[in-house]
Amino acid sequence: GSSAGSVACTCNAGYSSGMESGNLVCTVCPAGKYSESPGMPGEEYCYGCPPGTYSAVLGAGGPWFCLSCPFGKYSEEEGAVDISTCVTCPPGTYSDVSPIESVNDCKFCPLGTYLPNSGGASIDDCILCIAGKYSETPKAETEIDCKFCAAGTYSNGTAATSSSTCLQCPWGTYSETLGAYSLSLCLLCPAGKYSPNPGADTFGACQNCRAGTYSISWGAWSSAICVECRAGTYSPLEGADNETACQLCPAGTYSESPGRATLDDCILCTAGKYSSYLGASSISWCLNCWAGTYSIYPGANSPLTCVNCPMGYFSDLLGRSELSDCSACPRGKWSEIERAPTRLRITVIAWQ
Repeated sequence: GSSAGSVACTCNAGYSSGMESGNLVCTVCPAGKYSESPGMPGEEYCYGCPPGTYSAVLGAGGPWFCLSCPFGKYSEEEGAVDISTCVTCPPGTYSDVSPIESVNDCKFCPLGTYLPNSGGASIDDCILCIAGKYSETPKAETEIDCKFCAAGTYSNGTAATSSSTCLQCPWGTYSETLGAYSLSLCLLCPAGKYSPNPGADTFGACQNCRAGTYSISWGAWSSAICVECRAGTYSPLEGADNETACQLCPAGTYSESPGRATLDDCILCTAGKYSSYLGASSISWCLNCWAGTYSIYPGANSPLTCVNCPMGYFSDLLGRSELSDCSACPRGKWSEIERAPTRLRITVIAWQ
């Protein structure tokens, strides 16, 4: 007790006060608790360290003795006495502030990242999905959550958050690669082929230039790139990659139209004509058999196929195709040569 005019006794900070048999009793605050002000008799002045903190100090004289759990950890316990009560934030989350008192205070790693370990202390601990991948999953825990960009697309940025960041390979290219990370992985369609659609995911998307055409260009995006074989030639080959695929129409034939695909497109010179020229592009290359001759063969490739009219016959017309085109000498006249081209070569017979 105290007498009149005396000063009342109090406990120091870090102690709680109580009365026992009329006397003031000061009790040291245990670990995990503190007392900031001198305790008055009969008052309980030791407070628990708040959640997210701990203290191993006996007789702590203020809340500054309560240490915060490290970044990446939380504690729901009030009056914790040891760091072991601090629980790590789970995989896929982190905490860059302290103290925190609940797992709900752990922040999610953002889209496009993942974190396989617990206790992330910074957003920098969240690992970026590499180029060619993306993640639409918040709080992703493993690299499996980073999905591949589909074949036919690529992405050269990290931490992509959506499949929309995967860009289509351009026209004239294709990619069979999952998770392509560069435009360079979009391969050019080879010469002789083209691709009119972006995002092609297989070599089969490169279409052949049709028979009768060719292309020397890589990465072609349209059939308009395919060049027609010139008149007088043809090509049965689809996907031809140079002009040598265009074969010459054989002697005795011609073709006036470009882009022909088969030998049948080479037109035969008609009977009575011939051509020894390969790759003829006009009917004008089919030459007439001479006067005094004829040829029954279409597609003749030599003047030797032109047969002479027999003796006693003549023909003054070019390009004859039948023996009947050779006219008999008139009555009273004869011819002693084959291939008589005109009546002037016919001799008059003097009748006695």
